[in-house]
Amino acid sequence: MRTLQTQRLEVLSAYQYVLTFLFMGPFFSLLLFFLLFTPLWCFSVLYLVWLFLDRDTPQQSGRRSEWLRNWTVWKHLRDYYPIRLVKTVELAPDPNYGLVSHPRGIMIIGTFCNFSTESTGFSRQLHGLRPPTTALF
Repeated sequence: MRTLQTQRLEVLSAYQYVLTFLFMGPFFSLLLFFLLFTPLWCFSVLYLVWLFLDRDTPQQSGRRSEWLRNWTVWKHLRDYYPIRLVKTVELAPDPNYGLVSHPRGIMIIGTFCNFSTESTGFSRQLHGLRPPTTALF
């Protein structure tokens, strides 16, 4: 039985995920463009220089943040939808694998919870595997 506070936290985490997914990219892109025409233009230029110098990071699986992967908000998101990771076979950590998900909808919440966060215990269940997540729209 879930308490009212737990239900509220789950709803807030789902709301946060949707708002972040929909508005974070456009908002910060517009902010970057807007700052170019203010006295704070140097921040936009520094960010664009860093973006140019860091252009090879996606080919190296990006920057993984264990702190971010273990946020409690992802556990509430997992419980809101009820998402579970079911391990059906033992996988050796040496070879490369292609983990493919065919989600319904555009926000891929199940794939995100299972492979981009530790909310379903991916590292505990599949030792040695490191899942970089990519979404095709």
